[in-house]
Amino acid sequence: MQRKQRFLNENCWFAVRINAKHISKLKFIAAYQVAPVAAITHIAEVEATLPYDDTGKYTIKLKGPATAIVPIPRPENSEVNMQSNANDQSAR
Repeated sequence: MQRKQRFLNENCWFAVRINAKHISKLKFIAAYQVAPVAAITHIAEVEATLPYDDTGKYTIKLKGPATAIVPIPRPENSEVNMQSNANDQSAR
């Protein structure tokens, strides 16, 4: 099953690289779709972060299904790599 389908159907994201010191801070996850969409299209609340086998990575279990949102496109002049993890410290 593709990653997108697992995210939407199984309410999880797996093999995530995240520093252990940030796990307790992880409250939400945003899903970015690559071109041709090139936008954040879903958000979800995190239920738990569990070790992913013996890889040093984690599985993020969601509290429920991801919510589709109005796509938030990546700005054309952005230098941020949207296919990598990023920690947003903004208050929600």
